[in-house]
Amino acid sequence: MTDPAFVTSPSPISGTVDNWRADATTITTLVRVSLEANAILTGLHVEAFGSWRAVFLQNLALPTDISGFTLTLNHDDGGSDEGNRFALANGFPVVLQPGGSVAVYHDGDINAWRLLTFTG
Repeated sequence: MTDPAFVTSPSPISGTVDNWRADATTITTLVRVSLEANAILTGLHVEAFGSWRAVFLQNLALPTDISGFTLTLNHDDGGSDEGNRFALANGFPVVLQPGGSVAVYHDGDINAWRLLTFTG
């Protein structure tokens, strides 16, 4: 069972979203992302919690969902503020298929979100 204090389900998103406020209220938070259409995150804004914080993003669309909406995290996208951007491996975007998830942490040394783990 997931502790509800560490889980948030913000309003559905779609299109390109800059500096997304995911309502992450703890050092480590699971954010269940509902999509109204395909969505692209250019950055993630989370309040500071000391020197380390992690966010787990889960695409709530089911793999059997006809819509098949994807959630894409863009690498170093200028649409978001510098500290909110993603620093992704090899500069490629990460695409979460329906049911996929990703864990990112904020790296204070480069002032960006880095990938911890990813399941398409």
